[in-house]
Amino acid sequence: MPNTPNNQLSVLRYSKPIDGKTAILVSTATGGGRQNGRIYTFLLNDDKTLSLAYTYVVNDNGADYVYSSLAELKDGSIGLLYENENGSHPCSKKPGPDFERRPQSQWSDH
Repeated sequence: MPNTPNNQLSVLRYSKPIDGKTAILVSTATGGGRQNGRIYTFLLNDDKTLSLAYTYVVNDNGADYVYSSLAELKDGSIGLLYENENGSHPCSKKPGPDFERRPQSQWSDH
């Protein structure tokens, strides 16, 4: 995960196991500033260390990604709210082993 100064992180412990392990989701920008949003899925190992398992690209190519916030919804989906160049952008998605392989178009935009 990149070290991006002056950036807000959002961290969420997911209530259901992913790949049989406790999952910690982290939302952050990865560009030189507040751009290129990612959601990282870390899994808790038996020795209490974390391993990066999956990376989901929220947006790319220098797109704004500011003030992100993650929440787990009642159906197990992950709600994400962040600001982009057009203002607030809410969306939600179910996490899982194929988290990084689904394009943003498969998120349900609200």
